[in-house]
Amino acid sequence: MLILALTSWAQSPAVPADPDDLQTLARNLRDNPRADLVLQALPAISAAIRDQDAVAEALPIIEQAIDALLPSAAESGNWRVAAPLLKFAARTRFDQADAARAEKHLKALLELYRAVNAWNKTPDGKRQLAKWLNEVAAEHLWGEQIEPALVALGEASEIELPLYEELDDGRAAIAGALNRHLESLTTDERFELLHDWTMPTKERRTIRVLSSLTSVEGPPPVFARALGERPRATAFPIPEVGGVPGLFSTAWMLVSAAADSGQLRRLTSELNELAGQNVPNAEFVLTLTRIAGDDSGRDEPFIADLRSRSARFRESKVNPAERTGWSIQLDWIVIAAACLEQEALRPAGEEILQAAAEWTYGRHSLLLRPWLRRAHAVAVQRRFDATDLLSDPNL
Repeated sequence: MLILALTSWAQSPAVPADPDDLQTLARNLRDNPRADLVLQALPAISAAIRDQDAVAEALPIIEQAIDALLPSAAESGNWRVAAPLLKFAARTRFDQADAARAEKHLKALLELYRAVNAWNKTPDGKRQLAKWLNEVAAEHLWGEQIEPALVALGEASEIELPLYEELDDGRAAIAGALNRHLESLTTDERFELLHDWTMPTKERRTIRVLSSLTSVEGPPPVFARALGERPRATAFPIPEVGGVPGLFSTAWMLVSAAADSGQLRRLTSELNELAGQNVPNAEFVLTLTRIAGDDSGRDEPFIADLRSRSARFRESKVNPAERTGWSIQLDWIVIAAACLEQEALRPAGEEILQAAAEWTYGRHSLLLRPWLRRAHAVAVQRRFDATDLLSDPNL
């Protein structure tokens, strides 16, 4: 009931906040910081949030309200009120160029989500935590804080969830936002940042990878003004791999940055060693480095192995239980798209994407099948010259 009320207030027309209501709440919270006082004052808090003229004065009082809610928020269910207040406070502090306080609020938000998730004993607990981690990372990126965003995304990536078409874990939105920030860096900066984030440490013996399908259309360039930037055609770059739009992979961005900055040999050497130790994801990223290498088109066994992947898709039969609720790992979709960068590997990439699209037949797929068909069309265009396509009697 409280959440429905809060939602209706947020959607109602803006009404100027009553300063007396806020000051009364502030006095009450100073004398007796109780969660029930905050809940009673939600109409005044909602009005203050929507009143731009009152935000600066109301923010410290809203932060008092947050402090009163947090101690019991997870157990009482009041986290549904505390979470949006924390996000509002963080964004407002970012707007005030107070990154330290904004980061404090986002840290509290993540701790709150962890506490709530600890009560979730269902099989969906991991997916819910990943969604919340992606949400917190998005808030960091909103404040132009890429390093703390990567910390949250690192934890989300280690959960290693497959892509479920019918369940949104927030991956697509955060992938688009992260791509925009990474594209704004120099090649050397991008390589160093992704290398540090991706490669194992003494405490973590896994290679981190974040891959996702994303939107193939960006916001209008004029929206860049809301971020304090001039409208440019490149203000919101669409993620792509091998010319296939709407596909994001930190692994491919790392490999591409390594190739462009002269670090590909170093990266390949590191991955060879890690693959020998059976470190998770090492073989996947190593395959991408081999695709990016200058000699990939002359490696016949490697090309044959790539092309064999299309047969594996075709051999995968439809399980009646998988017609809905099925999942897919994106590794070989990323590999297939990356193959389109090398002329000798384009047939392999095109065959894998065609087989992947056909693999969705018989399965309920409103999103992935159209996306794979579009990706396959891009692969055909890159594999064949336009003149050859027009003159092909089989097309």
